[in-house]
Amino acid sequence: MRYFCGHVEAFFYAYRKGREAYETARVVDVPRLEDCVSRLDDIAKVDLAACGIRPPEPMERGCLANLGPNVGKHHVLVSGNAYRGASEGVVRHRWNTLIPRGGLYLVGSGIYMPSPEFIFLQLAGSLTDVQLALVGCWMCGKYRIGQDGLLESVQPLTTPSRLEVFLREAKGAYGLLRAKRVLKLVAAGTESPNETAMYAFTCFPRSLGGQGAPKATLNYVIKCVPEDAGILDRQNRTSWRIDMCWPELRKGVEYLGKQHAKTFTEDRERMNSLIAKKYAILQYEYKDLVDVRGRKRRMEQICRLLGMEKHALTPKEIKAQEQLEEELFGPAHFRL
Repeated sequence: MRYFCGHVEAFFYAYRKGREAYETARVVDVPRLEDCVSRLDDIAKVDLAACGIRPPEPMERGCLANLGPNVGKHHVLVSGNAYRGASEGVVRHRWNTLIPRGGLYLVGSGIYMPSPEFIFLQLAGSLTDVQLALVGCWMCGKYRIGQDGLLESVQPLTTPSRLEVFLREAKGAYGLLRAKRVLKLVAAGTESPNETAMYAFTCFPRSLGGQGAPKATLNYVIKCVPEDAGILDRQNRTSWRIDMCWPELRKGVEYLGKQHAKTFTEDRERMNSLIAKKYAILQYEYKDLVDVRGRKRRMEQICRLLGMEKHALTPKEIKAQEQLEEELFGPAHFRL
């Protein structure tokens, strides 16, 4: 019997273990699910704890609250002809199509873990477009929220290009159309939840609550050239970085977090250098995100910066904005 982790257990495994866990595990080619463990008494014989597979802690559950009341149960993948329903302590998820190569890792004796790309595809079957896009940005981002509530720098779980390749091979899979559609919204390189929120408010389409701005590049790096010697704020500078940038327009947006209060002079000099290089930069703070009036003001400023025409919102677009705000800052929001 083989234990195939479902997307809920797999998500929390990936959240807790990070990219390093996949780099040390072995990729296995299992195109179809056969001989699957799906009964609670059989699961009890599998040493899940030794592989780091355990129910999420209360704080971790908040990371993906929208998965519902079954988060604490065992979620297993089973073959397409198996019974799907939940039993005591177990939720079965049927998978009817072939699993693309790179979809499963062997993390223990008879224990198979979906790859980050396979997790994204499975989540497409249960999340909304907004929820899936936010998860995708986190999976391609460079941070994690630790047990102490502080941000930790980590390797991205995956990249948009790896997701694209995997989805291309997942022909006929449940949730595939949504996954492909949402992938176009996923941006790599975010380093904090607030950067993700600003990106979502700015670049998500108006139908999903955003402003519909062109897709930005997050944490865009501008390398210094010899001609910049006279404008550098420090001699050893080799590059600048802009939190959210449209390189072809030479325009960007910077998020001023709490640490910027201690680096005000350095940040000012950095901005002056970028302005001298003919980059137009807007700045925003946390209060601009959580305050409705402040956020609307910043959004309009960004739209004008990008030369976007102003449009009156339809009732559906207003509702979509409210829903996006709820996903990002509401009581059951994604704490990613």
